[in-house]
Amino acid sequence: MVSAYARPEKMQRGGSQPTVPEGTGAGWEVSGSEPHRLEVVTCSHSLTFIPTYSCLFACGYCAFARPTPLASLEAAASCFVRGKQAGCHEALIMSGEGVMAFPRLRATLVAWGFRDYHDYLSAVCRLALEQGLLPHINIGNQTEEEFRRLRPVCVSMGMMLETTSRELLRQPAHQHAPGKAPHLRLATLAAAGRAQVPFTTGLLIGIGETPADREASLEAIAELHHQYGHIQEVILQPFVPHPGTAMADWTGPDVPTLAAVVRLARAILPSDVVIQIPPNLVPDAADRRELVLAGARDLGGISPEPDQINPDAPWLAPARYAAELAAWGFVLRPRLAVYPRFQTRAWLDTAVYDLVRSRQAELDALGAIVPVPAVEVPAVDAPGGQTCRTHTPRACR
Repeated sequence: MVSAYARPEKMQRGGSQPTVPEGTGAGWEVSGSEPHRLEVVTCSHSLTFIPTYSCLFACGYCAFARPTPLASLEAAASCFVRGKQAGCHEALIMSGEGVMAFPRLRATLVAWGFRDYHDYLSAVCRLALEQGLLPHINIGNQTEEEFRRLRPVCVSMGMMLETTSRELLRQPAHQHAPGKAPHLRLATLAAAGRAQVPFTTGLLIGIGETPADREASLEAIAELHHQYGHIQEVILQPFVPHPGTAMADWTGPDVPTLAAVVRLARAILPSDVVIQIPPNLVPDAADRRELVLAGARDLGGISPEPDQINPDAPWLAPARYAAELAAWGFVLRPRLAVYPRFQTRAWLDTAVYDLVRSRQAELDALGAIVPVPAVEVPAVDAPGGQTCRTHTPRACR
């Protein structure tokens, strides 16, 4: 068995797939007297807090960015209380990029007594920690000094590389988003490595990049991980067209393309880097199965509230995904925002280390997510003579 948390060594193309990541536990299925070890897929029970949707850039596919004021600390605290009550472990703190470029937001920060946006984010993270939620921050490009400022109050951070193709700076995807220039994204990934921040990155598939671009992007991530060892996971996210955007008439990638990218990523990336697919963006179970069999081993954050990036793509309940995976020979286990191999004092600040170890012990005691398949409820007569039919459970709750 190849450990997904072995020392980074580049796998040979077409080599064996990683099985159970060390430290995530394994499932056992008993058939007669012979136990069969099940491969593990993981997910994070998370809640998202958006400090502001304001973003300095205008990506051609984005339906997220819009001018909004800065959320208050009271709003942050309320969000994290909801997360605790819903049984979440992760607080995903995500905003638009270039917040300090907006005079109105700078004025708000000063009025609230903060030196800058990172000072505010530190306060937000402390509120999450007070509720037992582990902060994961994704705010775009950062410097090494900025990473080091946030490191004491969060357990991991992330930023999508998207692509290393400079050609996309002249295409709808990135022509109005200079912050997506590959050298700036790669510099941010390197800065996170130097700051010893457990990091999530990924590719956006179907935004005009070529197969060669995808390979080059994965090679760049692998090289940075070989240098710093800090990449936890790589998200392979399919482009989804949104009305009102510059790329509204584009078509997202098909499943064979996504599966090919998953296989390519598994061949290029070191075996300790986990491949993540967002299951709500792959709505058909048969398609999800193809991606898992191709090598994806994480479903990312699954929230009891709508996806802030793709609000029209709801998640199923984790137990529903667990039922699918069980039918395919896998077990679904919850994980934290920081993977087990990074749960050391070398990777975590003293201020968050004890909480991480405590939350990990809780997950270990819980074990795998119990599968609950969709159950069709008998048809009932609705007012007006219409017949209603529903399935349960339907959402993550």
